[in-house]
Amino acid sequence: MLATERLPVQNTREEVGASALREWLDTHGIKAVLFDLDDTLLNTHKKHRELQAQFIASVAQANPELDPKELSDTFNSLSDHVYATHSVHRERWNAVVSLMAEKYGARVTPALYEAKDILYRVYDEPAELMPGAVETLEQFHQAAAHLGVVTHADEAWTAVKLDGHNIRKYFDTVTLADPWGYKGPEDWKRAIDTLGVRPEDVLVIGDNLTGDILAARSAGVAHTVWLPSPWDLYRNGGIPDDVIRADAIADVIPALFASPALRH
Repeated sequence: MLATERLPVQNTREEVGASALREWLDTHGIKAVLFDLDDTLLNTHKKHRELQAQFIASVAQANPELDPKELSDTFNSLSDHVYATHSVHRERWNAVVSLMAEKYGARVTPALYEAKDILYRVYDEPAELMPGAVETLEQFHQAAAHLGVVTHADEAWTAVKLDGHNIRKYFDTVTLADPWGYKGPEDWKRAIDTLGVRPEDVLVIGDNLTGDILAARSAGVAHTVWLPSPWDLYRNGGIPDDVIRADAIADVIPALFASPALRH
């Protein structure tokens, strides 16, 4: 694995212009750049945690005998369990709350269901953009022939995020992975085919080691940048030696310039 030091973003913007990035991409034969969306360009993890905290606080306020930490631990455990069957679909939270109601009983159930709508706000309110996301998209937009996004979500949730931040304009294609399933090689291949390029001519940037990096490589993509996910589940798996690592989206371009020549 190739680790890179975090470089100051202000230096990056001054020293690496679109022409230099275009030259780098051309040198490596890259004609298209595909991005993951959640926790690559948007801080969805933070949004989830904020809403979870509000949900727990609401339930605990109605049931002061309950330990908020124990409630939170139970929520996290059940959420991980339900993810295996519901993935990121909206019904995930209904399933989690139903299991919590079974655990805590009739006395707590009304508070759980009254607070449930808090969890659904993640689908209606866009998570904040990662620092440097727009600047990075703008540089790639000026330098690359094609940009696309491959995201694990339904159309409505994706629209909230792309249109809420006015970043849809950067992408030539938006590819949705089944919210009931998992992002896989076929999703990256659909995006690549839509752009009309070869997999070996694509750069993929994402935080999910399995669903972004390894899935893209299984689709034939040679050039990948991994932003280690804040979700433990998305950091599981072996990391190929020539994957470039960046701490955050603002560090992707300096990480590319700091890396040795990529394989073709």
